[in-house]
Formats: sequence, structure tokens, C-alpha cells
Amino acid sequence: DSAMALETVGNWILVAGTNSVKIWEWASRRLYRILDGCRWPILWQDGLLYCATYDIPQNIQVWDASSADPEEWRVLEILKGHQAEVTNLCWFQQSLLSASLDRSIGLWQAPKKASFVQQS
Repeated sequence: DSAMALETVGNWILVAGTNSVKIWEWASRRLYRILDGCRWPILWQDGLLYCATYDIPQNIQVWDASSADPEEWRVLEILKGHQAEVTNLCWFQQSLLSASLDRSIGLWQAPKKASFVQQS
């Protein structure tokens, strides 16, 4: 599993690969948890973790990552709309933007409210 992206959340380092997201505890340098089904790209914003879904890479998982303990992080919802693999995620004006190999940009209101905008 290659390391494709990094995020820091408090004392945690999230390493996103092609198959999973690994959560490392900074102080002890130990692997704490593996988020199966979640893969690169990733983005952490306001207590939410966004990541591409491993088995269906055109979908985006939204995790409640507000707890200080990553063992308590849970999937809130799955954002669907892209027709090909999601390649990038970023935060812009209180919204999630996603880029995809389908040559589109998704615009998502977070959490729980999602809309999809086709861009060519």
C-alpha cells in the first residue's frame, strides 16, 4: 500500500494509500488504526474526514472524526455522483470540492447535504 497523501489531526498522522488510510500516533510512532474501505485522496475539515471509497473509487466517504480517539470515528454517509475515480479533494467556502477522472468537479455541502455539479 503506497503512501499517497498525508493529513495531521491533533496528535495523529493519517497516511492515505491506494488500499487504506492508516492512523499513526505521533508520540509513540505506532500504528493505531487502519480505516479499511477508505483510500487516497483524503481531507480533514471541521471534525470530518473525507476519503475516496476503496472498492468504489468514484464515491466519497464522510467520517465523523470529531472524537479525540480515532477508534470512535465512524462513517456518516457516502457521497455519490462521479462516474470515475476521485483524484482530489479540497475545501472551498464551506463546501467540499472533488475532482474526478470523469472530467467533472463535484460540489458537496457537508455534512448530510450533497449536490453534484457536472463540469467539462
